[in-house]
Amino acid sequence: MVVRETGRTRVNGQTVVTYQLFVSGLSKDWEYTLWWKLPGTNPQTVADAYLNKDGLVVNVLADPAHNVAEDPIDLRVVAGRGELKQFALVSNDAK
Repeated sequence: MVVRETGRTRVNGQTVVTYQLFVSGLSKDWEYTLWWKLPGTNPQTVADAYLNKDGLVVNVLADPAHNVAEDPIDLRVVAGRGELKQFALVSNDAK
C-alpha cells in the first residue's frame, strides 16, 4: 500500500491532511473494507472499498455504461508532524 498526500488545509488551528491510497498485489475483483487507526484509538472502519485498474482505493468503480463515475476515497485526518497513521484493506471474506 502506498499512501499519497494530496492536500493540506488548516482547520481551527490544526493541519488536516488528505491522502489517497494505492494498493498493488490484491485482486481488483473483490470488495474490501477500509480501516484506519490513529494513535491512542481503536481501529475503525472507514468505508466499503474497491480497487480501480490503477490500484487506487475507491468507494465506487466507474461504470460508463450506467453513467456511474468513479469515486476515490479521500482520507482527511488531523495530522501532527511525524504522527503515525495506519491503514488497512480487509477483504469481506476476511482473507
